[in-house]
Amino acid sequence: MRRVLRCDGVVPQYELGGREATPDDARELRDWLTAKGASHELDVIAEGETPAGDPETAAAMVAPWAGAGCTWWLETRWQMPHHTPQRLAQIRER
Repeated sequence: MRRVLRCDGVVPQYELGGREATPDDARELRDWLTAKGASHELDVIAEGETPAGDPETAAAMVAPWAGAGCTWWLETRWQMPHHTPQRLAQIRER
C-alpha cells in the first residue's frame, strides 16, 4: 500500500475473508492512506453493478461510496458467464 502514496489513485482489491467490501472499508483505506501522507486528491475507485433502468436506486448505491471518500465509480460486470448470448445482449442493451 505504501507504493500507492506515490501514485494518483488506487483501485482497491480488498481481502475480507469472503465478504464484500463496504463503504466503511473504503473509508478505512482512505484514512490509512491519508495518515501515511497521501494527498487528499488521491483517487480511490469503487466498483460494482447498478441497475440500468433505475437511476434513483443506482445513485443510492453509489452515494455511500462517495461519502466514504471514493472519487470514481466503475460500473463493472464481473458476473459470469460473460460469453452467453443473454449476457452479451444485456451488456449491449445497457
